[in-house]
Amino acid sequence: MNRTNWSGNNAPVQGDDLRFQNGLQTRLTNTNDFPADTTFGALRFDAPLNATLNYTLTGNPLRLNDGVRLEPTSGINLAINGTITISNHLGLNQAQTFTNALDGDLHFAGGVALDGNTLSVGVRANADLFFDAPVTGHGRFDANAGGRVSLTSSNEITGALDISQGLVLGAAPPGAGLGGRWSSAYRH
Repeated sequence: MNRTNWSGNNAPVQGDDLRFQNGLQTRLTNTNDFPADTTFGALRFDAPLNATLNYTLTGNPLRLNDGVRLEPTSGINLAINGTITISNHLGLNQAQTFTNALDGDLHFAGGVALDGNTLSVGVRANADLFFDAPVTGHGRFDANAGGRVSLTSSNEITGALDISQGLVLGAAPPGAGLGGRWSSAYRH
């Protein structure tokens, strides 16, 4: 782990939030070289007004305590676009939320292990959140989204899949890890 890769030459430690803030000297491709399954608080991606976020995270798997957030820095400008791709495998230590509050796309390309926890997914209207690798394990997957949630892989969820609001799209065939209660698109 190279501390010079981090703001102020201060590398995060286990339990810290990892914040990726768009700026003039932002590294857009980042590799997790912490030991596999190191636990962090949240992954946070934010940007100032009229920005484009195009981050890619790769490297070792990690565990999270407080979800993933794609949000504006200012709290008012949602017209921030681009694509965030998280290729690391993520494990959940407790119930948490993955949120996309911007116009950009958020991709989970490394898979997510529920590990007996609830994963709530929130996506604002006209935004997208993609699970490009399997969501696995016992737990609950709860989509409460004004936008679109896409499950583009064959999943192995052995708990509940609840859709409180929004549109959930699935590319896998019926019964592919979703308790046989699956259609190619479901809107609540």
